[in-house]
Amino acid sequence: METLKTIWDFFQNEILGMAWLNRLIGSLLNALGLNTNGKIGYEF
Repeated sequence: METLKTIWDFFQNEILGMAWLNRLIGSLLNALGLNTNGKIGYEF
């Protein structure tokens, strides 16, 4: 049963939650030299 919970948690976080897309976009923005820690339009 624990295996099913682990699979469901992965599916929920990575697929439905689009965590992979968040990481991908963050990496692309960092590669472009943009600040991903602040708000849009602000650089601190």
